[in-house]
Amino acid sequence: MSDDKGKISIEAIVEVGIGYSSVEEREKNESGYIPVDAFFSPIKKVNIKVEEARVGRKANFEKLTLEVTTDGSVKPEVTVKEASTLLSKYFSYILSGEDSPKVKTEESEEEERKEAIDKKLFEIIIDELNLPSRVINALLREKIETVADLIKVGRNKLMEMKGVGKKSIQLIEEELKKMGISLA
Repeated sequence: MSDDKGKISIEAIVEVGIGYSSVEEREKNESGYIPVDAFFSPIKKVNIKVEEARVGRKANFEKLTLEVTTDGSVKPEVTVKEASTLLSKYFSYILSGEDSPKVKTEESEEEERKEAIDKKLFEIIIDELNLPSRVINALLREKIETVADLIKVGRNKLMEMKGVGKKSIQLIEEELKKMGISLA
């Protein structure tokens, strides 16, 4: 390469993007190529200057001067407008209060505990209940496998099922009462 007659041939992949992209962030790795970090921005240089300004008799104003230099693919006015729009969206999100952490009260914590307990109860399979095998088999035939399924079906539909009588329903209700649940 140090010779005057030396030549080099380079094949490159050019991508379009926004912002900065490190090699680790990109998923596809082409074999035979050397990946490099990429900076996608048409803006080459920005200078900011804040000066005191006077409007009429009032002298307590400030003047903002932005000097934006681009690579020519986009006009500087357009880049400033896009940046302003993006900033206003970010600030409106902050002002809306959507980003503020939610304060947990004692009531909300108690509700969360109840929901967690309810979820655990509904995950219990009916085999774990202290019921006779004939009742369990009758429920399984009807595709009732968990306590949640049992509650969804309800008392009226249970009475209509083959192999489930009044005595069986009483046994089911007794088992559910032990867990603090009632059949509707």
